[in-house]
Amino acid sequence: MRRLMIGKTTIKETAGHADVGATTESRVLNDHPYVSDEKRRRVEQAIAALDYHPSQTARHLRGSPSGLLGFLTDDVAVIGFDNIAHIAEGLLPALTTMQLPHYEMGRWAVQYLMGNQGKGSEPVQVALPCPLVRRESV
Repeated sequence: MRRLMIGKTTIKETAGHADVGATTESRVLNDHPYVSDEKRRRVEQAIAALDYHPSQTARHLRGSPSGLLGFLTDDVAVIGFDNIAHIAEGLLPALTTMQLPHYEMGRWAVQYLMGNQGKGSEPVQVALPCPLVRRESV
């Protein structure tokens, strides 16, 4: 099964595509004068081909102190809603999901609508179990 990578294109990927270093690509992005026309053209083509967009957060942090504290961790959990297995398992890492009780949701909706035809009653909240389908993303 083909697995999809989630994430943005990086400056290293586009630099490699253009056969230049990340520093040269950075110079092109910042309109630095010491870049040859040929390298500038290759970098611009790679940026367009790979749909690269520089991180605005990184640009803002580079420009001035932000007063923000950042941290990195290797313990991140990502959970998706609705257990569509062929999508969840096709991602890298495989996405942990919530199994939504579609049948029970529909049954409650029909019972509510049939029991309240024309009565204009208040909405109700119904809590149904949604088990976690653990995969690689937790």
